[in-house]
Amino acid sequence: LSEIVEHVLKSNKYKNIVLVGWSKGGNITLKYAGEIGNQIPSEIKAVVGASMPTDIYGSVQAMGKASFYANRFKKKTFTFLKGRKHLIDPEKFAEFSRYKILDDFTDWYIAPLHGFKDAKDYYIKCSAIHHLENIKVPTLILNALDDPILSMTCSPFQMASKSEIIHLETPNHGGHCSFYSPNSNGIHWGDKRILEFVCQYIVK
Repeated sequence: LSEIVEHVLKSNKYKNIVLVGWSKGGNITLKYAGEIGNQIPSEIKAVVGASMPTDIYGSVQAMGKASFYANRFKKKTFTFLKGRKHLIDPEKFAEFSRYKILDDFTDWYIAPLHGFKDAKDYYIKCSAIHHLENIKVPTLILNALDDPILSMTCSPFQMASKSEIIHLETPNHGGHCSFYSPNSNGIHWGDKRILEFVCQYIVK
């Protein structure tokens, strides 16, 4: 994400940039904003994370190790890696068939590959929740209370209640990356709400 932002800034075409991430992309977006803190480029006016596992470890616990969603993510992970088989050590790739749950991939392959001790170490260190207090631009976190893969710890209620930067909205319904509402223009409620939020900070 940092490299993409730097590439866009070098074009000198934009005075208003808004970063919006959904699900894990939302976690990456807010973690980025928190890690650079005061150094965030002035062109970035706001950031948004929707359906966001701000606390990845909490999200994994809420999802369940062998749930429908965990199994789906495990299959998608295997398919992704299978398409890059030529980049993976053959002995390591052969081990994938023994992995029964998503945590197995994270524990034995993904975490060590990126220098983490294990899955829990990876989940904790990659969670945006530890960096939110350092964000210096207006931020919206949009998490539905009925999202099946988010724990309550993914929504920083206490922090947001005391912050002028972090704006937390937790509608009762919206599921994961949905926020659907019947309309004639094809724009979901979540998209509309994000536009309403970021337009407050665009410099015209």
